[in-house]
Amino acid sequence: MDIVRIKNLKKDFFDPEGQKISVIDIPEFTLKAGELMGVRGKSGTGKTTFLHLLAGILREDSGEITIDSQTVSGLSESNRDLFRAQKIGYIFQNFHLLQGMTALENVLLGMYFGSGPQETHARELLAQLGLSHRMHFYPSQLSTGQQQRVALARALAGFPKLVLADEPTGNLDPHHAREAMEQILKLCRQEQASLLLVSHDEDILSMLPKVTDLASLNLASRVTT
Repeated sequence: MDIVRIKNLKKDFFDPEGQKISVIDIPEFTLKAGELMGVRGKSGTGKTTFLHLLAGILREDSGEITIDSQTVSGLSESNRDLFRAQKIGYIFQNFHLLQGMTALENVLLGMYFGSGPQETHARELLAQLGLSHRMHFYPSQLSTGQQQRVALARALAGFPKLVLADEPTGNLDPHHAREAMEQILKLCRQEQASLLLVSHDEDILSMLPKVTDLASLNLASRVTT
């Protein structure tokens, strides 16, 4: 069964001079349920735009996106937000933790709009990630690696069917990046979530069972920044 199915997905932007730039033009793409896939692409080639379209953060210009048998392309903004909260976990490169909330509160917040806050599950995830003693620390009191783990727990806390990861280890040194990647794979398998991870880091991509090139999927030929 496919957890993600794309048909003729297109997204254009306009530069300051009004010139149209084709960023995403993907005729077809599928991700199977439970599959852990990496998408390789250099900076500025549309990786983040691709994930934002899947997550409903950006609206496509045309084409069809189906996730977990639900056609999400064309949904209103509020319905896209609701669908994302219920079905998708997102790991951002810069984490986007709320500075005024503790690690535990950041994880619980990610559950409010989906499955609902389940403090026991949130605590269990943080404990698995070695943060039992840091649950009540604020992001500014955590190392970069610890913040990354909180972001991972937040993404998985709502029992998502699909996890999207945008250069999730980009702010970590090579040793901690591999550790973080091992945690991402372990938790996705544990929670039976599909993973679509975009990166330019060959060391990270080599840890995934399947990798494809964005260039092979995307007909948009012009590189953007």
